[in-house]
Amino acid sequence: MDGKDGRIRYRPLISILMRPLKPVSSYRFVTFFENNRCCRLDIMNISKIYIKVLLGIFFILLNIVKVSEAKTYLPQTMDSILKEVEFSPTNFTHTSIYDDPHGFFILKHKLANQQLGKDLVIRFQTAHYAKIYLYSYKNHKWICVDSAGNAFKTKETILRRYPRLTINTQVPEIYFFIEGDYFRDLDIEIQEKSSFKANNEVGFLGLGLYYGLSIMCILMNLLFAISFKNAKFVLYSLAQLTIILIMLYEDGLFVFITKNTWILDNILTLIVPISTMATSVFKVNFIGLRRINPTLYLRILLINIFLFLIFASYLFTRINLIYHTAVLLSIAFEYYILYGIVLKYKQGKSIKVLVYTYTLLLGIALLFYLNKTNLVPFLDFVNITVFKTSSIIEVLIISFVILFNIKELERENEKYRLKLQEFIEKIRNTSVQSTDNSTTNGMISKKIYENLQLKYGLTSREIEVLERLSLGYSNSFIAEELFISISTVKYHISNLYLKIGSKSRSQAAKVLHDIQLKETMAKKYKDDLNSRKGS
Repeated sequence: MDGKDGRIRYRPLISILMRPLKPVSSYRFVTFFENNRCCRLDIMNISKIYIKVLLGIFFILLNIVKVSEAKTYLPQTMDSILKEVEFSPTNFTHTSIYDDPHGFFILKHKLANQQLGKDLVIRFQTAHYAKIYLYSYKNHKWICVDSAGNAFKTKETILRRYPRLTINTQVPEIYFFIEGDYFRDLDIEIQEKSSFKANNEVGFLGLGLYYGLSIMCILMNLLFAISFKNAKFVLYSLAQLTIILIMLYEDGLFVFITKNTWILDNILTLIVPISTMATSVFKVNFIGLRRINPTLYLRILLINIFLFLIFASYLFTRINLIYHTAVLLSIAFEYYILYGIVLKYKQGKSIKVLVYTYTLLLGIALLFYLNKTNLVPFLDFVNITVFKTSSIIEVLIISFVILFNIKELERENEKYRLKLQEFIEKIRNTSVQSTDNSTTNGMISKKIYENLQLKYGLTSREIEVLERLSLGYSNSFIAEELFISISTVKYHISNLYLKIGSKSRSQAAKVLHDIQLKETMAKKYKDDLNSRKGS
């Protein structure tokens, strides 16, 4: 439970994550019980520990040498398999499917008559499958004529984006044995070898446009970070970089970074939680949550670690329900940050634009995921092109929102700077005016002022303090009138005592009164002398 001082006491991780995220009064430290002792951890140290934990989990997963193997069947068993299974229609023309619950599915495709006897190239426009086997009927049995997928990338002499198979057959029916889950938006492209290269070049043109704009936006944000010396641009660049990595994998370009089979099979499981972490940290830092409520900031970091562990558990269990749950929880967590934290702690046009833009992108990402994983039907219109387009629009809008926010902060800082400068100038003018009035029109004349300086070596500020002290003012009143602190008043009074040789306020006041009396008598004598001469 929370202590009276607003600090968090040790509780199980699940209890902390499920507890309502309420603000607390402690803004500097978060405490935990450890070995019956209460230790304090600074928020910055907690952030460093959080990053180290994530990096540790990431590199442990990367060093796992075990590659999970799905249940496979030898090529010679394909005849017996086809006798036992029943195929159902799909969205593709002349294609039917048998989806097995043991982690594989079989596609049956009928070639067109004009494709028979020709060299054909078959490409699966997805990078999600480790093994794809192509079967054709030869010598009165079904045999494997080609194979492709992530598991065979290390054997390829020429790197290719997507799995590519070749065939030349007179039999119209062919079968694909594929390890993995069936995606409804799976796109199978079958073309003659002569026309395949020309069509492929058009696809690369669109890819170059998307990634060129994305990289340009990241570089623009980094330049803004250098120009304005603000880390928000760097955080957003990191968040956008994770989305680019996801798109690289979906477009089959991640193979140009690494050919490791385990990484290619599990890269999304690693990148999605990192992307969630990067975007959530950017959003809460955009509103300055670590300064406003560091305890809530820490809980957000803990939830990110919790989501990362859920994704990690999928790597060992291979239970699809765990992966789907983790993805949906990540999207729900992003929505909570937008509407439960960002809009709660900060208002303004730029904040609303950021929230609504992210809401649109997350909505499209959710629909894209539901369509890709067959969880919801009738979402074929939400393809990767729609997601990329919304991503580019989001990058441009958010970049200019951050720029507008930084410029608005600069304008506010400039306004406060001018007000502060005006206030300081006003204080200076008041001080000078107070000195002039006291030396000319006040109790202390200019001559008395000069006498005090010559005889006792008093400074102008000490003379001002002496004048008010002689009027019986308290130290706090003197400090308020001269715009100085009480300790500074005491310092000047002690210097006064030392210079004029007094030990109390009354003695110091008597010194000034004596000088004023002498000055008054001298002035009166001078006036009488002048009146006598005039008469």
